[in-house]
Amino acid sequence: MNWIQTKFKELEEAQRAEQERLAAEAREQNRRLALAAKAWEGLTAALRADIDEYNAHPMAKRKLELRVSQTPVVIEVYWKGTSRPLLQISRPAGEATFTYSILSARNSGPGQYGGEIVPAAENEFQFGASRERMQQDETVKLSPEQLSEELLSPALFP
Repeated sequence: MNWIQTKFKELEEAQRAEQERLAAEAREQNRRLALAAKAWEGLTAALRADIDEYNAHPMAKRKLELRVSQTPVVIEVYWKGTSRPLLQISRPAGEATFTYSILSARNSGPGQYGGEIVPAAENEFQFGASRERMQQDETVKLSPEQLSEELLSPALFP
C-alpha cells in the first residue's frame, strides 16, 4: 500500500512543478509587457523628435503629424491634412511585439514595407523575422532613435 502514497506524492510534485512553471511564465510575460510599454514610450518620443526636426527644416515642403491612440495602441504618422498614414505601428493588446506598415511617399498603393518589431531590452529593438525590405538585419539591436530613422526614412525619402 505504500505505492499509493508514493503515487500521490508524485502527483503532488508534478502539480507543484507545473504551478511553478506557469508562475515563471507569467512573470516572464509581465516582464516582457512592461519592457514593451517602456519601449513604446521611447519609440514614440524618438518619432516625435524626428518629426519635429523634419517639420522645422526649411526644405520640408509638407509637414508631418504624429497621432498616438491608446485604444487600440497605435502610432501613426501622416502628412498634415491627409487621412492615410505614411507609417503605422501597432501594439496588440497583451503582446510584447509591435507590427508596422510603411507607405512610401511615392507609392499611393498598399503598404510597401511591413513586419514586426521586438523590444530586445530597455531602449533596444530588433526587427522580427517577418520584416520586409528594410536595411537592417533582424539580429542588429537598434536604439529608439535608430529605429525611428529606419521606419521614417523609407516613407520620407524613398
